[in-house]
Amino acid sequence: MMLRIRFRLRTLVITLTIGLVCLGMYVNAVTRQRIAVNSIRKAGGRVFYNFDYKNPGRAWTAFGRQLGHDYFHSVHSVTFGQESTAPLPIETICRQFPSITAIGLDGDCVDDRALEGLSSLSNLESLTLSDATSVTDVGLRHICRIPSLRTLTISGSQVTDDAVGDIWKLPHLKRLILRGNKVSDEMLDGAPYDLTLEELEIADCGVTDRVADHLARMTSLKTILLNRTAVTEDGLETLKTQLPSCFVQVIP
Repeated sequence: MMLRIRFRLRTLVITLTIGLVCLGMYVNAVTRQRIAVNSIRKAGGRVFYNFDYKNPGRAWTAFGRQLGHDYFHSVHSVTFGQESTAPLPIETICRQFPSITAIGLDGDCVDDRALEGLSSLSNLESLTLSDATSVTDVGLRHICRIPSLRTLTISGSQVTDDAVGDIWKLPHLKRLILRGNKVSDEMLDGAPYDLTLEELEIADCGVTDRVADHLARMTSLKTILLNRTAVTEDGLETLKTQLPSCFVQVIP
């Protein structure tokens, strides 16, 4: 009888010890995430969590608010706007949130060096660079080292045709938006016709009907937007004829 009691007590102590160790590890991870989130917000960034919006549960949600989101949710995406201050905590993001899936960077806060740091995020699916005046071909080539990218938006950058060629090598890219970059018809030179790309927007640059001729052979495209370019009605007609199931819009 005594041996049985001792065995039960020993089992209880071991179980409690393992539980406390696991709890300590969990609290430590939550603390690290909270510190990282605070550093992002201090730099002017915004953090978005992977909430379960469909069935949050009122009581559970109220309890979660008392402890904080970091105890129950991981970080899904991060954005930095015009008001953000450089240098951005890119190293913190990559170290603490290696599974982050979406990042948005706006204005002078993003440059080639920041994009080099992001290239280690192997789960990143969406990247938006808005008014990225400090981003050059060097930065774009860093981005193209992220094979998981499915959506890429670049506007107002110094990116040229030479680096755009690397975009076509992204194996899972579905949506590409290029607005106000230093690109021309030559950006499609060498682009294969059997891409995974489904949505393409090119705007505020000098591309012509030559681009339309090339795009007309990309049968994977479902949406093409060519806004404020030099593409004419002839180019529009070519796209509609060759890609009848694709939505095409051309705005001069």
